Amino acid sequence: MFDGSLRESVVLYGYQFNFDTLKIGLTVGGFVSGYTKGNAIVGLQACKYRGIISPQNHQSGHPATDPLEKIFPLGMHLQCKIIAFETEPKLLIKLSTLEKHFKMY
Repeated sequence: MFDGSLRESVVLYGYQFNFDTLKIGLTVGGFVSGYTKGNAIVGLQACKYRGIISPQNHQSGHPATDPLEKIFPLGMHLQCKIIAFETEPKLLIKLSTLEKHFKMY
């Protein structure tokens, strides 16, 4: 797979994470970039891919009934664990901020 970009930092240094280095249990950082179907979309740093956080896989002081838009505002920086990595039928990276996933991996 070809990783192409015209950003100067990517041209000079490349991506830290690519398709081969992403795996379950890896801690990644990223920023909330949007919302879809009740999930928060997180743009992963040093990587061209995005992951999703579902309402069941977050830890915060908010009640479970609060929407993710209130819990994770746009642009918020997160440290997450990759809990699922699927390549078929299309790439899907599921993330979690739950403490139990940080202890598990």
